[in-house]
Amino acid sequence: MAFQLKSDMTSFNTSLILSTMVVGPLATNTYIVGSQSSGQCLLIDPGAEANTIIAKVNELNLNVTYIINTHGHGDHNGAVRTIKNLTGAEYGINDKDIQVLGTSALWAPSIFPEYERPPNPDFYIRDAVPIEFTGVRLEVLETPGHTPGSVCFYAQGLLFTGDTLFKNSIGRYDIDGGNREQLIDSIRSKLFTLPPETVIMPGHGPQSTIETEINHNPFL
Repeated sequence: MAFQLKSDMTSFNTSLILSTMVVGPLATNTYIVGSQSSGQCLLIDPGAEANTIIAKVNELNLNVTYIINTHGHGDHNGAVRTIKNLTGAEYGINDKDIQVLGTSALWAPSIFPEYERPPNPDFYIRDAVPIEFTGVRLEVLETPGHTPGSVCFYAQGLLFTGDTLFKNSIGRYDIDGGNREQLIDSIRSKLFTLPPETVIMPGHGPQSTIETEINHNPFL
């Protein structure tokens, strides 16, 4: 199914702004989701290059309210501490991935010279408890399997999947408490029940749609 969505700033209605940045040596997709009406935004998975991300936020005339992680791997959170210090934003992650943050801090510095382990979370991300401010509301779906605390975020036909689901692929399940059966069940029971036209915004690589992955993903 073809779809039209640009990778840089896109306005989906009078309020929602989306900007995608690819950062770090593992090419992590970092998402800025903002509100034109309130001037607030949240960051999903700022993995590296904190100053570059902040420069983009400033270019969009937004203020960072929340920094949230889809899971605890270091390539998705290497810029959290610096951005939090610069903006005062609140940081959230699922509590089941606190241990993953610890193991990531052991290997991430060898790949990301500027890596700093994120600070303690200000709040925990919970299944079915939305993250919202004026103009933005993200529904939370717990999708364990890549890691025990992996989550996805859904808003206005967009699904931010982290490393749970990719275009024609799925996340690894052989490290940090991953579980193949759990991962497949999360995708089928949580993600594949969303509207088929839902646009998948993954943690790495190109976008897709739910319909495309139902029909063509060789792992599913």
